[in-house]
Amino acid sequence: MKKIIRLSKFKNKGFTLIELLAVIAIIGILAGLVMVSTSRARKQARDTQRKEMVRAISGAMELYANDNDGRYPTNLPNDLNNYISAGSGWNTKAPKCLTSQNSQVNWDQCFSSLSENGYTISTRLESGGTFSCSTGGTCQ
Repeated sequence: MKKIIRLSKFKNKGFTLIELLAVIAIIGILAGLVMVSTSRARKQARDTQRKEMVRAISGAMELYANDNDGRYPTNLPNDLNNYISAGSGWNTKAPKCLTSQNSQVNWDQCFSSLSENGYTISTRLESGGTFSCSTGGTCQ
C-alpha cells in the first residue's frame, strides 16, 4: 500500500484572502453598474415629472382662460390654485422647475412671459434641452 504524503498538516478549509478579495471586487463592480443605471432612471423620471407639471400648468392656464373670458391669470400661484391638479399647495408639492442657471425654483418663476393675453412656461431638462408650453396649450 502506498503512503499518502501531505504537504500540510491542516486540511484546506475556507477561502483564501485572494479569493475573498476577488469576490468583493466583482460585487463592487456589479453594484457600481446598478447605481449608474438607477441614476439614469431617476434623471429621466425627474424630467418626466417636469414635463407633466408644465403640461398641467398649461392645462390649468387654458381652463382659467376659458372660465375668465379668454384672460390668463397674472397673479401666480393664487389665481391658479383652483385649477392645478396638485391642489391648493401646488407650488410646494410639485417638483421644482429647473432653470437655465441649473437651479431649482418655484414654478411661478419659470414663466418667461405672462400676461392676460398669453403665457410661455418652460423648464430645462436634466437630460439636456428644454420643454415649454405656450398660449393655446401648445407644448414642445
